[in-house]
Amino acid sequence: MERHSAPAVQEAVGTFRRMSIPVELTKMLVALLVMIDPPGAAPMFLAITERHAKHRTKIAFAGSLTAFTVLMASGFFGQHILDMFGISISSFRVIGGILFLAMAIDMLNARSSRAKKTPEEETEAASRKEMSIVPIGIPLLAGPGAISSVLIYMSESENPQEKAAVVGVIGIACTVTFVMLALAALIAPRIGQTGINILKRLMGLVLGALAIEFIVGGLGEMLPGLAGGAGL
Repeated sequence: MERHSAPAVQEAVGTFRRMSIPVELTKMLVALLVMIDPPGAAPMFLAITERHAKHRTKIAFAGSLTAFTVLMASGFFGQHILDMFGISISSFRVIGGILFLAMAIDMLNARSSRAKKTPEEETEAASRKEMSIVPIGIPLLAGPGAISSVLIYMSESENPQEKAAVVGVIGIACTVTFVMLALAALIAPRIGQTGINILKRLMGLVLGALAIEFIVGGLGEMLPGLAGGAGL
């Protein structure tokens, strides 16, 4: 009977994993959209492209494509960079969680996070011809938070199918971002600054909860004794 129990357990674990994949992918998509923050990026996008209003759709597409490229590169090569410096993914989860928490606090206060852009970058953006790449693609869309989350999720993927799923999530998130930026000139005046602030606060709540999960998960991997004692 014990001989048959191991395959049964493995099959049960495999079934549970397959059932949990859609949940994890949805969670990943929500997290990435919160990191990219299209509603929060829209006002900045409109300000940067004020002199190029007729070309906003093209600029939004180029910016979203730049963000997709940067996030893909981070996902596939970020782990090698961490290995080069001897940084474990667990410690990266902790620092990433702290970064997300700082961003969440800014969002809860309806402020733009300085982790994504600084006043100096905003001023410099006005004189750049390739604004779709800098600062729209980087760091407005593909900021430290989005890059960190992609790196962590990709490193936790155990097979090519899961990595492909992460790539799909990145593509969906960047597509949604493109659509929202392309329609920003129509949407922003309708919901107003108050509506944008409400969305930022709601997204801040989600990001704060995800930040705690990242921190607790990273500490649990680094300090398994602490995790066991705390029942994590």
